[in-house]
Amino acid sequence: MNGLHGLNILILESRRAVELSTLIRGYGGTPMHAPSMRELKPDLSTALNTLERGLRTADIGVLVCMTAVGTRLLLREFLARWPEHLVSLQQVPLLAQNAAVEAVLASFGLKGAPLACPHGWAQVQAYLDAHVQAGQQVMIVEYGDSLPRLMQRELEMTGLRVTTLATCRPSYPLNPGPLAHAVRECILGGPDVLILSNGVQLLHFLKFAESLKLLEEARHGLNRLVTVSIGSNCTEIATELGVRIDLQPTSPKFDGLVEYAATHVPAVLQERYPLRRTS
Repeated sequence: MNGLHGLNILILESRRAVELSTLIRGYGGTPMHAPSMRELKPDLSTALNTLERGLRTADIGVLVCMTAVGTRLLLREFLARWPEHLVSLQQVPLLAQNAAVEAVLASFGLKGAPLACPHGWAQVQAYLDAHVQAGQQVMIVEYGDSLPRLMQRELEMTGLRVTTLATCRPSYPLNPGPLAHAVRECILGGPDVLILSNGVQLLHFLKFAESLKLLEEARHGLNRLVTVSIGSNCTEIATELGVRIDLQPTSPKFDGLVEYAATHVPAVLQERYPLRRTS
């Protein structure tokens, strides 16, 4: 089998679904598009006020930025309201998930320490264990992918105070029909591959399956697929939700994600289903 020819590829992406579908078709695959979330206009009031209070009282041990989009949204609005706090931000240790986040911070005159590869929550926990003292407050800027609950409890057990600054409020799509169809297709064996570009997509998919009273069947169906994760955060969320990740590229970009899938999915399918006919 060459590339993704003859394969049905389930994608749960919303905002960039056209781009992802086009890439999949370019490698011969057939995208099955079922948006699992819609991004509502973010209400940043709570996050902004929490950050301002932390800076004003000098009560931030480290600011962890796990999203380029969310960090830009938060800092743009924050510095528009309180430009005098730029100096305070420059004095707070900043942890940047990846180069994209570092670039966003630099655009505001801030410098973030790079997070070790593969840039996931496990590396965040290792950094905090090594650099932040018990009793200090850790603020985490999130956009969709949330700190796993188990990890938050572990951090709090070490004496850290963990505060999340949510910069988006994902919800179900206005038209849940394609999502309901995708849940049933997964159970019936329709798709061959799942490409995940965000861990929250999977969370919403399973929550919706639960609302249909099909949670365990849907989880079983997902674990039949070859699942490709865009990065370590997505992989960690999937693992916590009981879904196996088979492949994860090193580049967290859509073109690299689909190219990696096209290169490696056929071998995984052949190994898992040796009697399967390929095209």
